[in-house]
Amino acid sequence: MRIRLLMTLLVTFVGFGNACAQDSSMSFFLTSKGPGDGANLGGLAGADAHCQMLAESVGAGGKEWRAYLSANGADGEAAVNARDRIGTGPWSNARGVQVASDVADLHSDVNKLGKDNLISEKGDVINGRGDTPNRHDILTGSSLDGTAISDGQDHTCRDWTYGGSDGSAQVGHHDRTGGGANPTSWNSAHGSRGCSQSDLQGSGGDGLFYCFAIEGATNSEPIENSNRAAKNKDRDEARRPAEVLAFVSLGSGDVVLDYGAGGGYWTELFSSNVGKDGKIYAHQRAGERFESQKETMTAQFAPFGNIELLPVESGASLPLEDNSVDAVMLSYIYHHLHYTEESGEDIPASSAALLSEFSRVLRPGGTFIVIEHVAIDGATRAASAGWHRTPPDTAKADITGVGFEFVAEAPEIFKNPDDDLMNVWYETGLSGKTTTFVHKYRMPN
Repeated sequence: MRIRLLMTLLVTFVGFGNACAQDSSMSFFLTSKGPGDGANLGGLAGADAHCQMLAESVGAGGKEWRAYLSANGADGEAAVNARDRIGTGPWSNARGVQVASDVADLHSDVNKLGKDNLISEKGDVINGRGDTPNRHDILTGSSLDGTAISDGQDHTCRDWTYGGSDGSAQVGHHDRTGGGANPTSWNSAHGSRGCSQSDLQGSGGDGLFYCFAIEGATNSEPIENSNRAAKNKDRDEARRPAEVLAFVSLGSGDVVLDYGAGGGYWTELFSSNVGKDGKIYAHQRAGERFESQKETMTAQFAPFGNIELLPVESGASLPLEDNSVDAVMLSYIYHHLHYTEESGEDIPASSAALLSEFSRVLRPGGTFIVIEHVAIDGATRAASAGWHRTPPDTAKADITGVGFEFVAEAPEIFKNPDDDLMNVWYETGLSGKTTTFVHKYRMPN
């Protein structure tokens, strides 16, 4: 039955391991546990080592990890600012949600920090106020802007080397609620009652702190790769690759299926993101057209060293093992999938089968990215398919309906006030200029 349903889909579509639960692109987490001696973390070096250890325990040890902690700089040493220790971003949590794009965003009022996103390296939500036990006091030693507090007092329990009952450490609230001078602050709510483990626990903490990865390819590196085809570089202005790559947030060594890869725009960019230890499957519809282009495509992708053409016959399942892929990309294809005359206002059975095929090959915690031309809210499937567009809520209902979890929508990466969202874009001069949604979904554990 699956093969027959996939055949229906593929015939109509023309032209186009890590076993851990966390997203392999993780570059931020809140520690699931502290070293156990209150605010005595072994100094900044000990805290960094604790971050590294926890990251390694979930398969993310290939990056350099730093604790978000400020230090007073005793004995004549300069103060250390937490914001200066953590790299430049962007940072994503264990579920693939980007919590901040850069240091300024991290310390702004529009960051995505809160209890649901400030999760552990395992992808677990940490207890907050109202939970038992409350663990929402997070060690930072920092002011609201991420700098060391410069009032002459010790807010770091002797630069994170002391676990006694006296002293104090500045803490934030990961759940953005509670008491103190700044109760909704994630990084600078109030001082702790003391520095010992029991003191921290007695006031709603547990010796936890934030960890950030500071290494990894920047989003400019894939864009500037000299091996990219000129035709693909010409599309950069319209496709906003830096913003999309930051949102997708791939990690070194990831395996990606670029479904309906076409000329390889995202294939080439993803290749640099995942590095030599990663792999990109560039899916193509097998047949006469592919055979006529195969030699050219092979030559185009050869310099990258980690791209494999994946021609698939109409009616065939994806020739990939179960749980073998970290991310699937579906770019400007869903408008071909969400409607048939037979299915009417229901998701076509063939499309549901394809989505299920994606879930089969994705690893637990894997990412599914959908980029699509926006159709006006409330548009029927028939009307929006006629415009070669999809209403975002229709895509979300279809995809979550087969078991994916919706994670996030990229905020206005592509928005054109002159696009009325109910036109055939290639007939109205809007090619490359449509309002577009970018959704991130997650394969449940």
